[in-house]
Amino acid sequence: MKRIHVTLIITSLILIISAFFTGRLYSDKTRENVLQGVEKELQSIARIKTDNFKNWYDDELGDARLIALNPALVSAINEWQNSQTEEKLVVLKEILNAIGSEHSHSNISLYTPKGELIIASNRLAPKALQDSVFRHAIERKKTVASGFYRS
Repeated sequence: MKRIHVTLIITSLILIISAFFTGRLYSDKTRENVLQGVEKELQSIARIKTDNFKNWYDDELGDARLIALNPALVSAINEWQNSQTEEKLVVLKEILNAIGSEHSHSNISLYTPKGELIIASNRLAPKALQDSVFRHAIERKKTVASGFYRS
């Protein structure tokens, strides 16, 4: 009788321990599957956000290229450079401010190919940022945008 009780207790303990470890294994596997699912979902979201950002940035650069070729802007720049009058400067700043408002930019600056500031539509970015952006544009011979403040 005693032997049956010991066997029963040992069997019960083995079943309880087995149940615990099986439950623990199942719980760990479930947690791992959930984490993998969340990781895949976050990667998908990041990929979508990256694609959206790239499309937005490419669109902004395309807009900048078109703006740079705008006949009214080119004419206003040439007229201001030829006469350097306050009246021509006001007209040029108005055009730049209109472009800035249209595209939600706080400042549009024009530089010479040597990096000298010609004009800024309103407040200037820090000098280090201007230099960095300008060098980047010159090295790559491409239009660049200096700030990403939109979501």
